[in-house]
Amino acid sequence: TEVSVIFHHTIDTYRRKNNPDAVLLATLDSLAWNGKNDVSESLLDTLIIENKAREICAEIYLVKAQQSFQKNNYADALRIGNEAIAKYPKYKRINALKNLKQEIQNPALFVNTNRLAYPETEFALQVNHRNLSGFTVEYYKVNLPAISPELKNQPAESFYKKYGKKISSQHLSLIRSDDYSFQDTVILLKAPQEGVYLMRMIPDNKAKTSIENFLYITRLKAITRALPGNQCEIAVLDAESGKPVSGAMISLFTEKKGEYQKIKTLTVDENGRVRLIQQNDYHYFTAEKNEDTAMPLQTIHKGSYGFSGNEEVRKRTTLLTDRKLYRPGQTVYVKGIAYSLQADTANVIAGKKHTLTLTDANRRIIGEKEVHTNEFGSFTTEFLLPSGGLNGEYELKTESGNALFRVEE
Repeated sequence: TEVSVIFHHTIDTYRRKNNPDAVLLATLDSLAWNGKNDVSESLLDTLIIENKAREICAEIYLVKAQQSFQKNNYADALRIGNEAIAKYPKYKRINALKNLKQEIQNPALFVNTNRLAYPETEFALQVNHRNLSGFTVEYYKVNLPAISPELKNQPAESFYKKYGKKISSQHLSLIRSDDYSFQDTVILLKAPQEGVYLMRMIPDNKAKTSIENFLYITRLKAITRALPGNQCEIAVLDAESGKPVSGAMISLFTEKKGEYQKIKTLTVDENGRVRLIQQNDYHYFTAEKNEDTAMPLQTIHKGSYGFSGNEEVRKRTTLLTDRKLYRPGQTVYVKGIAYSLQADTANVIAGKKHTLTLTDANRRIIGEKEVHTNEFGSFTTEFLLPSGGLNGEYELKTESGNALFRVEE
């Protein structure tokens, strides 16, 4: 190619000028280009042997260490980096290797959790960590309504002083790996009483930053549906038992200049339901009863009502992933449930073959699996995300269903 010709001429020019350091650097650039940043390890080892007497050899070690790092072989990358640092401590770019070493050894903590939980029941923390033996979870009761605009922002230290009251703290232990790799685990915690809380997670080992999540602890769950005559129905249920909650109050809101303004308040009937005319002056609602006022704003989905007498059988596949946010190189665990719909009847589809594809943020196919449903109409599989993959929205898809998740470095 034209680029390869340019590299060849550049290397040849430096060789004629008797500049071996420039020859080596241009050679490494050429190899990286032709190998798409995956240079043969044996070729790099040969270059190390040929150039070991000169400090510029540290650049070969850097390429080798970076490739191991990108393949999640962190222990190898650290060993290679340490070898170069020991051999060429005064090389002018030795800090590049020291920075890579620091990145490998730095502690890291990522936590995902649902922002809604039921009082005094267990909820899950999905934890991804590296080089960390544990972290501390602190709970702060927040003296703000659940709809407060203050809850949209990342809390500053002043937020804790003004609105937060610390109510509990506990230390959680983690099992760290011996090879500096990221580990995934799920930790179950007990939710506090009803209310709005700020959960702060502070890593051990003096890690740089804490992680903060707002928690809304409520017994209430609200669902909406469209009805004929431009009506909408809201039903309030107990989120644990599914039983209707009578006497709950529904507050309707509109948004103006970032502030939520209450339009009206309605009371549900003995079946936990209330009907209203769909209007454009309100878009959100909350449900509360007595002291249970922690439900965050819910959107009123102003859909249309319709009925079809079509008896055609429609096939659907629901795809579920173990989380919604991943890092490059992590494993995506997938569960699928295949079923058929006919009028108001649903049946699982057992013994059916499905082709499951994974596409990246550019909608390029990066993985494909053939799966078969079991007797319950479900299947499980997994995909390993590429370590050097794109950030953005990825999609899992079958012929009758899909699921989206994000990948962020």
